[in-house]
Amino acid sequence: MTKQLNLQHYLDVYFAYQQIIVWSLVGLMAVLVGMYIYLVSVSISNIAVREEGQTQISLLENDISSLEAEYMVLSTNITLAKALERGFVEVAGGGVFVASQERPMVSFRN
Repeated sequence: MTKQLNLQHYLDVYFAYQQIIVWSLVGLMAVLVGMYIYLVSVSISNIAVREEGQTQISLLENDISSLEAEYMVLSTNITLAKALERGFVEVAGGGVFVASQERPMVSFRN
């Protein structure tokens, strides 16, 4: 009789908490579905931003290559006569722009 009473007590407790357990699981599932939808939408927006960035990069690369080609064409037209005509003067010191001095070297030995 005590086993039957004990079993009845467990069944009463189970039925009392069954609705709480079911609604807790439904709420957890709703939260997980909401998180899934949010993460998928963020991923899609990041993909769109990345594709837009890639198109901007390709446009900038095209602009840079055209500017480099223009620079190469203009750099072939530079001559000493044109530089002197524009007001540049020749340097009398031999054309050294950076002077370096020898410094003593130090190393660590084991």
